[in-house]
Amino acid sequence: SKRVQGRMAVQWLLENNRASPKLVHLCVELCYSPVNTIAEGYFMAFAETFSAMKCHAEELVRLLHLVLFKTASLEQSVRKHAIRMFAELGSQHALFAAREVTAFEPSVASILPTTYLQSQLGLSSFLARAHPELTCELLAEMMSRLPSVSRVYQRAILQYMQPWLAAYDFHLAPMKPYAFMVLNNLFFLSVAHGDEFGREVEELWESFTRRASGLRMAVLYLASLANRFHSAALAPHFKKIMVSLGRVDPKGTIVAVMALITAEVGGMAAALSALSSSSSAEAAAAAGVGAEEDELARLHANPAAVPSGVYLAPVAELFVELPRVVSRPRKSEVAVSLLVEVVTERNIDTELQDHLPMLMHTVFLGLDAANNALLL
Repeated sequence: SKRVQGRMAVQWLLENNRASPKLVHLCVELCYSPVNTIAEGYFMAFAETFSAMKCHAEELVRLLHLVLFKTASLEQSVRKHAIRMFAELGSQHALFAAREVTAFEPSVASILPTTYLQSQLGLSSFLARAHPELTCELLAEMMSRLPSVSRVYQRAILQYMQPWLAAYDFHLAPMKPYAFMVLNNLFFLSVAHGDEFGREVEELWESFTRRASGLRMAVLYLASLANRFHSAALAPHFKKIMVSLGRVDPKGTIVAVMALITAEVGGMAAALSALSSSSSAEAAAAAGVGAEEDELARLHANPAAVPSGVYLAPVAELFVELPRVVSRPRKSEVAVSLLVEVVTERNIDTELQDHLPMLMHTVFLGLDAANNALLL
């Protein structure tokens, strides 16, 4: 058939051009074609010649994601080849023992979607634990592939992305630009795919914010984004994300929001916060906000400052056609409006009591805000 002939032609090209990284790159790109017959045909041709090829270090992340992605293919033969390639890649680059991966082969080869999808998630979790140093590059690769694949595979990518977000501390100094990448991409997912993949997107936010540092960075990012673009039409998305954060850790979310308010409002609020029994925790949380704000502002203004090769979803495009509010709100005003969602959703009383002096002061200052809509 034409499909078989086409696959044989691709195999011949790969076998006779093993030293051509451009050809390998093109083949990998076609493995993500939205046309399933094309994608699987190229992958099978690639898999048949892979053992005779040498995978260069710069191709490792791209190939690791490809074989992970294909372990949930609708075609059983593709899944079998993918798990074997996964094991070969691990052996070639001394990432793990082949037997650790081949143990997943029976479940990957299952005809039951729930079984092989669970195995794909298990493989992703295994790799995230074994090699957290690959986190940032693999997350970038996952995000870059989302627009080109079908809905079924989009859901799978969102699911096996979770272990990588949960296993890594993006608050480490060298990782802050990557944290901006993750937050940027998560926000884009929330707006572009939140209605279709609501549960998966909410779980991604939960995974990122399990650590207090991640929660603080998420709140700061949302406030900075709202302050920079100040478009009231996106308010529902900000509110939905804040509700998700509040479900994970309501007390931690309140502390993170109040830390942001403390950092901006300044002198009088700091004095008022001294009346609070939890002022030391709040002050400690606020201490690092200033430097992180500066870093986020720099990255918002100049996304090119993010390390090369990192995929940034086009968040700015979400704001192009949206009506803007009269004036740019202060971050503390944005923070108060975000806090309303957490308090309303969780019906929280006791967690707010210690923060009331500073919160009331901030609300009072906001009564003369030029922008009366303010994301509400």
